[in-house]
Amino acid sequence: MIWLLLKPEKKTLKRIVFGCCLALVVALATPLLYRAIRHRRAEAFLKAGTELARQSHFEEAIEQFQAALQLEPAMAEPLRRLAQVATEAKNPRAITYWLRLLKTPHGTQEDAEAMIECTLRLNRLDIAERELNARLPGTDGRLNLLAAQLNQLKGEIPKAIVHARSALHQGALSESGIMSVANLLVRSSQEADREEGANLLLARAATSRTLCRLSSEIILKAPQVTQAALEKLASVRMRFADETIQEQIAGMDLSLRRFPGEKNALISKFLEQHPVLTPAEKATLGAWLTSRKRFIDVLALGTAKELKSEAALLFLHVNALESLWRFEEIDALLQSEDLTVPEWTRQILLAHSCVINKRPEQADEHWEKAKEAAAGNPQALRSVAHFADEHHYDKIAAQMYWKLSDVESLTRFLALCKRTRDLPEKQRVLSRLAQLLPADLGIQNDLALNSLLLGDNSKSPGVIARRLSEEEPLNDAFRTTYALSCLRAEHPDKAIALVGNRSFPGEKAPAIRQAIYAAILGANGFTKEAKAWAHFLPRHELAAEELELIRPWL
Repeated sequence: MIWLLLKPEKKTLKRIVFGCCLALVVALATPLLYRAIRHRRAEAFLKAGTELARQSHFEEAIEQFQAALQLEPAMAEPLRRLAQVATEAKNPRAITYWLRLLKTPHGTQEDAEAMIECTLRLNRLDIAERELNARLPGTDGRLNLLAAQLNQLKGEIPKAIVHARSALHQGALSESGIMSVANLLVRSSQEADREEGANLLLARAATSRTLCRLSSEIILKAPQVTQAALEKLASVRMRFADETIQEQIAGMDLSLRRFPGEKNALISKFLEQHPVLTPAEKATLGAWLTSRKRFIDVLALGTAKELKSEAALLFLHVNALESLWRFEEIDALLQSEDLTVPEWTRQILLAHSCVINKRPEQADEHWEKAKEAAAGNPQALRSVAHFADEHHYDKIAAQMYWKLSDVESLTRFLALCKRTRDLPEKQRVLSRLAQLLPADLGIQNDLALNSLLLGDNSKSPGVIARRLSEEEPLNDAFRTTYALSCLRAEHPDKAIALVGNRSFPGEKAPAIRQAIYAAILGANGFTKEAKAWAHFLPRHELAAEELELIRPWL
């Protein structure tokens, strides 16, 4: 009786069964659907990052690839693209990304070669040597080429040539690889090597205009080239007509190398053969003549009308007049009423002229006018900054770079701070860069290091340095900063454990890294070694705050 009361109707039973089946399908499908959506989002980030990388927006591309990797950690392509773009941007984290990729089943021989090439570009020769030793000897010509490049960077040219020959004999090298091998051979101390390298270059020069230009550049820069090779190169160049002015100038360099005693006659004849050139071509030719100190010939370039309307020609003309000490002519030219170059161009040249003629008050006035004329025009502001930087008007350059405050300008500003050894100003620039590039670990490390050098006693620099060092234990710069923070916290034992053996960091390391190492050695009682490092490191590259590190051992 009870069963009859509780027994469900057939329709209800069907609904229950249907509901259970539906719930089961939803339970099984939801994870699959979530994975599909996550995969599609990862692919979207990957696509966006690839497009940003194509436009050379490397930092933004790195963020997109990192987002894709967080969604799909097992997906190889985001990690590969992340490593490639970081390599292109010369980001120290690139090595970490390559190593992570090679530890996965998706890492290939091409990835290993790309990682070794990255370590060479970032001057991490220790990692490059370790990876190459694990893979050589082998039958891959590309690996031997990388080994040749490694030994060249280490200054071991005979070993580099041995690997270069192995790479050449194993074959399968690209044209650029063969050109690299040839470049090594023509710089050898052995005549047979130089001849083989020259023959390789000449064979490629005959195949295309581009390779002819590249081969010419390598041969002309080689310290010892036979006259026969120069003659053959001149013959090969004759095959390519309608050369651009840049290629004609390269041909002129070849002629000067072949006939050094006829320099003046050759240049005069070359100029006679080019009576009609566009202003842009004249500017290119003028830059070359300036590099050859042919200032009289520079003054002959450009009509009076072109000089007053073409900024590039005007700059070259003023530079030539300055080199010839014809200062009155500079003032007369720049004061011309019919000068039609941008006003900021005229004003910075007038300011420069005033400085040369010891009229600093008037120079300041012209600089102010130049800044007013360039206001609101980023390209003009950038040109004013570059001119001021190149001519060591550091205060003006700093003002312009700060006014622009984009990544490119701030990077140049950093180089200016390094040249002037101004750590407080460097701190300001690094702080702004850290805001613009929050994912750049190199900027974070430089900011922490600079803070420590300026005597920041807070825990923040040390915390940052420790985090970066733990994230990238192979990065010498990060370990050095962390070691300095340990030294400042009066833990010299921790500091020396971080920097390792007494051959660290090497003579080619930045001066500040050598100074920190000397300070760590001294703090740990290695007085003799500390004095040796302090004595031989390039102290002229250090700021006053950095010199304090090694002052006890000088």
